[in-house]
Amino acid sequence: MPHYKVMYFNLKALAEPIRLLLSYGKLEFEDVRVERENWPALKPSMPMGQMPILEVDGKRVHQSTAICRYLAKEVGLAGSNTWEDLEIDIAVDTINDLRSKIAIVSYEEDQKLQATKREKLEAEILPFYLEKLDALAKENNGHFALKKLTWADLHFVGILDYLNYMVKYDFVAKYPNLKKVVDNVLSVDNIKKWIEKRPYKKLVFEINLTLKDKMSDSSDEDFNENYVMYKERLEWRDVKPIKQNDGANPVVAIAYSEKFADVYNYFRGILAIQEKSERALELTTNALRLNAANYTYRREILKTLNKDLYQELGYIADVIHENPKNYQVWHHRRVIVEWLNDPSFELELTETILDIDAKNYHAWQHRQWAIQTYDLFDNELAYIDKLLSMDVRNNSAWNQRFFVLKHIGLTDEVVQMELHYAMNRIRLIKNNESSWNFLKGLLEFGDNSISKFPDVELFAEELYNTGNRSPYLLAFLVDMYIEKTMHVYKTNNYDDPEIYARKVCELCDMLANHYDTIRYKYWKYVQQKFKDDKEQAKQPIDEPSEEQKLNKIKKKKDKIGKCGKSWKTSERLGKILETQDFFVRKTWKRIEELKP
Repeated sequence: MPHYKVMYFNLKALAEPIRLLLSYGKLEFEDVRVERENWPALKPSMPMGQMPILEVDGKRVHQSTAICRYLAKEVGLAGSNTWEDLEIDIAVDTINDLRSKIAIVSYEEDQKLQATKREKLEAEILPFYLEKLDALAKENNGHFALKKLTWADLHFVGILDYLNYMVKYDFVAKYPNLKKVVDNVLSVDNIKKWIEKRPYKKLVFEINLTLKDKMSDSSDEDFNENYVMYKERLEWRDVKPIKQNDGANPVVAIAYSEKFADVYNYFRGILAIQEKSERALELTTNALRLNAANYTYRREILKTLNKDLYQELGYIADVIHENPKNYQVWHHRRVIVEWLNDPSFELELTETILDIDAKNYHAWQHRQWAIQTYDLFDNELAYIDKLLSMDVRNNSAWNQRFFVLKHIGLTDEVVQMELHYAMNRIRLIKNNESSWNFLKGLLEFGDNSISKFPDVELFAEELYNTGNRSPYLLAFLVDMYIEKTMHVYKTNNYDDPEIYARKVCELCDMLANHYDTIRYKYWKYVQQKFKDDKEQAKQPIDEPSEEQKLNKIKKKKDKIGKCGKSWKTSERLGKILETQDFFVRKTWKRIEELKP
């Protein structure tokens, strides 16, 4: 059997008909996806400098339509004679003519000229071609030629997403016979298997769109001028529309558009009778275009009809790109991913959204859910590094870094490395609250303290001594000197605690009066609380009773016995404890008496 290789960008578009044909014929093939940044280096080696490319046993050929025609003969989807081939070619060439006319408009760079061309496209060109193709599909029982499945059908379905992207809506929704062509192709078992396993990738062009955050209102802009109201559709006359009941005297009457009211009147109608059908699913699609807010009933329909959930993921991705801050659509996606138990597209989707808005809460929340639920931690730190290299102030990326590190495990070694990582970023931008918060989070996690890391102390003091007066640095120094003061009192070492105490008070005054005046009262509170805590730390600790002393001796003896270590080791432990615990200094001799 020949060895097949398909080379194209990481999207469907012109290569998908080739992949569908190979999948239909159960022909194993290598699916090579070329990233855009690698294309300039590969382009000179390609025939005519273009893709898609089909490689058969090392021989490369181009021209996607010619490749499809060749593969159709290999897998039995071509005609049985020249006349039948002619019928198929007519359908394919008509589809390609339509694609060319759409592309001319879509790739027009002059916005005003594009708008003028688009008006003609939607008013004249699309209706003309789609009506002709729909009639052809009706004549051939849901196919484009020979009244059976041919490569023309696979060609159309393969490029359909690309066509829909260029016209910015599903242009076959109104044409039942074209939808039947799609259904006939997608019902083929081998094609189903391909769709289930193929990589999902938003069109590269879509990533570069300037996306608007659409309000979930009654805007009709997503519907073309050929839209037909449900109340005027013959196939919907069996459903009784139910109007919204706002009561006799609504406080604020919302001025819904006629289309919005029409769609939701019929939505309430099918909801009342619990209809779960293809037309009900289409109705929910239109309802969500008007208000991308409620997906519960749509999920019930999907389950009842046993729909392809990977197609639903593609649909949801489109909705998310248009409504990236709508939490309901993100929740809907989570449910579908859970049903499929397949998170393989989630990191890529969230990256796409975060490329547009690096602080989108819903995208980060979804990303964390996917990573934690399906253990996708492996490359996350590298992704975060990329984000922080682009914007070191990205608080969401710092938060994500801490989230990942907690999973990995904040061992002493990891903490030390991450402290230096944070300090290096602070050196770049010293007045950056995000990196300071990350640094403090590392120190506060578990039993860590600032004094445990002298290089951090030195770093902070060096910044201060070189004239930096960032409020985040000053606040960090306040914490550091408070900790040092209290440590002196607790350990009775030879440092003068008043040196650190004076620094705490001076820094609090600086923050309150000059560098963080909006929090004047807070810093005065911190200063006073420190003074109170300091006075309390000076007070002598009550001498424990004899009973408490004996109980502590017994606990020490038990602990030493359980360790199973030599008494020589225990003696070293005792010497360490002597420097930290006044009680052990007085009682160690008693422990010595308990030696076996």
